[in-house]
Amino acid sequence: MELLTVAQMRQAEKQAYDNGLSYEQMMENAGKCATDWILSRSFGHHAVILCGNGNNGGDGAVVARRLCLAGYSVCVIWLQGAPKTEAASRMANRLSDLSLFQVDYTLDSKAALSALEPCDFVVDALFGIGFHGQLPPAAIEVFSRCKERSLPVIALDIPSGVSADHGVVAAGTPLCQHTLSFHSYKYGQVQYPAAEYCGNTVVLDIGLPHQNEHQAFVIDRDFVASLLTRPKGDTHKGTFGKASLLVGSLGMAGAATLAVQGCLRCGVGLCYPVVPRAIYPIVACAAPEAVYRLYEEGASPAEILRQCDDGSALLAGCGLGDTPLTRDLVYELVNSFSGCLVLDADGINALVSHIDEGKKRKAPWIITPHPGEMARLLHTDIATVQKSRVAVATRFAAEHGCVVVLKGAGTVIASPDGRVAVNTTGNSGLSKGGSGDLLAGMITSFCAQGISPFEAACVAVWLHGTAADMTAKELSCRSMLPTDLIGQLPRLFLQFEA
Repeated sequence: MELLTVAQMRQAEKQAYDNGLSYEQMMENAGKCATDWILSRSFGHHAVILCGNGNNGGDGAVVARRLCLAGYSVCVIWLQGAPKTEAASRMANRLSDLSLFQVDYTLDSKAALSALEPCDFVVDALFGIGFHGQLPPAAIEVFSRCKERSLPVIALDIPSGVSADHGVVAAGTPLCQHTLSFHSYKYGQVQYPAAEYCGNTVVLDIGLPHQNEHQAFVIDRDFVASLLTRPKGDTHKGTFGKASLLVGSLGMAGAATLAVQGCLRCGVGLCYPVVPRAIYPIVACAAPEAVYRLYEEGASPAEILRQCDDGSALLAGCGLGDTPLTRDLVYELVNSFSGCLVLDADGINALVSHIDEGKKRKAPWIITPHPGEMARLLHTDIATVQKSRVAVATRFAAEHGCVVVLKGAGTVIASPDGRVAVNTTGNSGLSKGGSGDLLAGMITSFCAQGISPFEAACVAVWLHGTAADMTAKELSCRSMLPTDLIGQLPRLFLQFEA
């Protein structure tokens, strides 16, 4: 599903206009789609539509008219007076012959606030994607009253007070239950803190052309399904790839175990964990299907690296330890491993002092940092990373020639060729040690199976988050563990193989 900036959305509207679709018809399409969505749910039958004086207010006027014609009791509050755009004015004029109540907040604020008392839900059609700056006092007052009455708020395109490009949230912004986004996702809807204010974001098709050249998208089920096809019939374990995993250390057998299980559960044909002999019994007991390569304490980097050549994809990190040995191993792998290299956790930290070595790689590589690790790579702080997650990941990927999986709420996957994807699955239950190890193993598995690094990362991240959402429904976000996700993966894959 496309992910657009405000400028790109305006361009899509202009292209539609140039192809014969009037702005008034776009407004009608948007209002109709939003109304149909509302009518398909149970919000009650008394609606208040908050309309601004721009085109978003015009969208709201269409919703008001159509809800009224569907038998709803409707009140329209014009928060900023009469509409100022031609298309919105025409839509407002079509309300005059209907049996609905209209009130101008600028003329009678008391009557406007009173109209909220008997309503069941509120439609926010004040500012839309053009908003910037701060909410006016009138909007803050109205939304405050909505909050006091616990009224569900449905935003048209984006909640008023949210920056559509940057996800910045102004004081007084309503915490919406649903956001009905027209044509595509907007960047602000998938970035925090704005994503929380959007609630459940639904993209509605309003008849605008889709731009194939846009390289940003939100990962959805259809995208994942297109990449999960597997050969049938005459196959063998070699058909589904080979992966090596250089993981684990004394005291960190769990990280190794989760990475191995994630790799196996995602369908790789052969999995070759390279682990210290001391933790072999623990890991092998949990994942006996793997073929283990063992090394003794005190082994040289050369001895260990000789055992890492079995797969077309190699994961390094996941409990490997922040040690001089790890740094030597990762340095050599970055410079010499010819397959797809996945670096996670200690594998990433080992590269901080010589991150530019990655620019020399001709083979693909992936890093999977959480915000703290990304900050260390950039020699900055977490706040700076979190403020511009998409930009940070995109720039790093382009500069260093790697796929970046910047983990966190709204994980960002960026490719060196400029493609960027944002994931919206997952929940706070993933905020536990071991979740990243599982994900790294999943990514490595898909790479070994021949899926391109960027797409492998997208598929793994979406599945990882969706498995977490399934787990949370059964076990709660608080009590779920990364090991619980492993049991959900077979159920999830069944949905694609049915």
